[in-house]
Amino acid sequence: MKEKILLAMALMCVMVLASCGGGDDGGSSSSGSGGGNPYPTTIYDVLDINGAKYACYGYRSYVTYKSTWDLATHSGKLSLPCGTLAKAESGKHDYDYMFCIHLKGNKDLTNGCKLQDFSPKFESFGEEEINYVSGSATVTDKKNNDYITIKFESFKFGSGSKTYILNGTVQLMFGESSGSGGGTPSSPSTYYMDVSIGSSAHSQTIELTNLRTSISTATCSASWLTASKVSYSSGSPKLQLQVTANTSISSRHCTVTVTATDGNEVIITVVQNGISMMDVNLDASASSKTIELSGLKTSISTISSSASWLTASKQSYSSGSPKIKIDATANTSTSSRECKVTVTATDDNEVVITIVQNGHPQPQTNDEVSDKDALSRELHF
Repeated sequence: MKEKILLAMALMCVMVLASCGGGDDGGSSSSGSGGGNPYPTTIYDVLDINGAKYACYGYRSYVTYKSTWDLATHSGKLSLPCGTLAKAESGKHDYDYMFCIHLKGNKDLTNGCKLQDFSPKFESFGEEEINYVSGSATVTDKKNNDYITIKFESFKFGSGSKTYILNGTVQLMFGESSGSGGGTPSSPSTYYMDVSIGSSAHSQTIELTNLRTSISTATCSASWLTASKVSYSSGSPKLQLQVTANTSISSRHCTVTVTATDGNEVIITVVQNGISMMDVNLDASASSKTIELSGLKTSISTISSSASWLTASKQSYSSGSPKIKIDATANTSTSSRECKVTVTATDDNEVVITIVQNGHPQPQTNDEVSDKDALSRELHF
């Protein structure tokens, strides 16, 4: 399981550099003292495990183990060959400890990825794997089939009395394959994604982590959605989705097919949520009312009113759904009037509230008053 890679040419070069007193500005190193040291300059990263510092012989070491990743199964292992720091500082290159982190997810490792999203398990050579507990480990740099740089921040694994907590940054030799020994899949693959978006008109950018080359084409099955590729300098290809407002209470669906320059495809099923609707009645007098918007799951982004006689503002809340306050002036007309308030949440979902304010009661005429008085006298006698 441990693939030990001996780079003879690099070893000879490093030995020549060591004999000339050369150093490496890229990381920790030690050349040993005295002319009898058989080891060339030793380059290593310092990895803190459970509060103790170890030399991790990674990408820049002249002998190391290769970390591997299977593009077909989105799984792999990170090999952490370590030795005591004292030996490394004296110029010796010994593997006193071998650690591995096993990973499996639904996407590939890219810059910015968090290892905790890949169901990590920790293995100390000869022991059973133990599960991830807490903390973070981030891919800060990666070059396909060359190296990967990981930053550990209190990255903790534990099982019973066994606990491993990792801190520090290491650069490891890294290789990718398709499960058959190749560097990339030999034939195009198709991947699938589901994306849910809000009901309002807006744009949203998504990252296609399954693609390793730039986007060639992107097609949509519905006119209410357009898809276009976005320029990017790191990570995976990105796609911008632009949607019109969904004015129906029902959700709607669209299929986006993205083809990369290497022939791989991503088929994205986009579901746009339907709009939420509410009806509110007010009497003719000037009034205020607080409304809870049970159709929204995130906080309010914007509010608009279609009429000048009604204003709406968002209210602070500590529980339940977002709330707004509406303020209406008095309706002096005998006819009712209507206003629509549109509330958009931070997740781009919308609620449209139809507010109807009753008309002012029609004043009684003199004839109506006389008729009522005559009826009252007849009933009295």
